[in-house]
Amino acid sequence: MAKQPIELGNKEIQQIRVMAGMGLSIEKIALILGFSVATFYRKKKLLPEVKSAYDMGLAQSEYSISKTLYEMATTDKNLTAIIWWEKTRFGRSERAEISHTVQTDDKPQILVYLPDNGRDEVKLNKQPKEA
Repeated sequence: MAKQPIELGNKEIQQIRVMAGMGLSIEKIALILGFSVATFYRKKKLLPEVKSAYDMGLAQSEYSISKTLYEMATTDKNLTAIIWWEKTRFGRSERAEISHTVQTDDKPQILVYLPDNGRDEVKLNKQPKEA
């Protein structure tokens, strides 16, 4: 006996937009709507209105959060928002990297990156040579 085809009406398509906008995964959206993840992907591929609803939900959510964060950083002068904005949008980081190159006899060079933890001075120990 064949399974009944799953129909998505305007109500379900609206729910997809809202749930995607709330950050629910495709797995959760499919679970709530009562079908498999594979069915969701198939509907998204075959029905432009499903893909559009999902993409629009994600875009509206990102816009709303970005707008709020931007206002917090610029208008409210919220330091946390400013730091987060700089790290995520401008790629800035407070990590300092120290590199050290070790040349061994006939082996290739080894380049080691050590993050600066701000606590201890970096000390490099030499390994004893094998006889």
